[in-house]
Amino acid sequence: MMAETEELRDFADLMRVALAHGPEQRLLMVLLRVERMHRRTPEGTTEPIEGEGKVTPMMVRDRPLEAGLTFADIVADADATGQPWDFVMIALLPGRGGEPPSSADAEPHLRHMAKVILTGGDTSGYALFDRHGDAVRLTAGDHA
Repeated sequence: MMAETEELRDFADLMRVALAHGPEQRLLMVLLRVERMHRRTPEGTTEPIEGEGKVTPMMVRDRPLEAGLTFADIVADADATGQPWDFVMIALLPGRGGEPPSSADAEPHLRHMAKVILTGGDTSGYALFDRHGDAVRLTAGDHA
């Protein structure tokens, strides 16, 4: 789904690469929530452990790839669901015969993406962005 190996810095980079392959694609998104890990301090209180947490898929979404789509559009759509989220995992699903895939075509791929997170699978084939649209990486310890 994400065949491009170019390093993405942000969502704008993803859109540039995606649109270069043509608009006959569907944007697949999984909204992710991070449950921060905590440790007990010597004083008996708890504090978050920086950079560690359990990642959970909250919701899957898809939409046609459209020129002019911005990360602000993605955030508005995601926030409209009412689900809390910290990151979004994105893949591109190519169409066939010059036609973009439908939402029904996207469904099994969205389920697979959510399963990758739930099982601690490899996320390197997906683009992940924080709420500001900056690219992030998950390591096995982050979502195992």
